[in-house]
Amino acid sequence: MSYYGNYCNVDVLKGKTLSSINESGDEIVFETTDGERYRMYHEQDCCESVSIESIVGDLKDLVGSEILLAEEVEGE
Repeated sequence: MSYYGNYCNVDVLKGKTLSSINESGDEIVFETTDGERYRMYHEQDCCESVSIESIVGDLKDLVGSEILLAEEVEGE
């Protein structure tokens, strides 16, 4: 995730209220009510291909509500 070119963890969204979410096949841009923009994406390495295949729920449901939990979970 990045904020104006600086990398940050997704938990930076906790406590913020989103004003818009824009999704494309390879990134999601979150804009907060205080004018901050965060871009979630994967920086590709060489020949790999990465895209967002599935999102559970409707991202628009997050707009206008305070984000109470934002975490990155790794596992198999």
